[in-house]
Amino acid sequence: MAGLKELAEAESLRKLQETQLQVVQQAIRAGTDNRLSLDNVEIQIRVLGRARVDALARAQRALGDLEDAVQGPLGPGEAFTITPESPALIEPTKNLKP
Repeated sequence: MAGLKELAEAESLRKLQETQLQVVQQAIRAGTDNRLSLDNVEIQIRVLGRARVDALARAQRALGDLEDAVQGPLGPGEAFTITPESPALIEPTKNLKP
């Protein structure tokens, strides 16, 4: 399903940005970078957070379309649950403290 692929890609990008955030935080502590770099990374993380929410909405719509196509709700073994608590939707700003 394209929606799930998009959601996985958004999560992968979030993980990369989290790593970048840690690198910038370390550079600031070492005195080799400045707060502007940290602000830029934090902005990117928030943009990616929005992209993840949008991907989640599209995936949920696709599941709804699938249910409509089979003319009934999918049973427990026929689908998966996508919620804001899903592993792919971990809070993107949990590590924003420098």
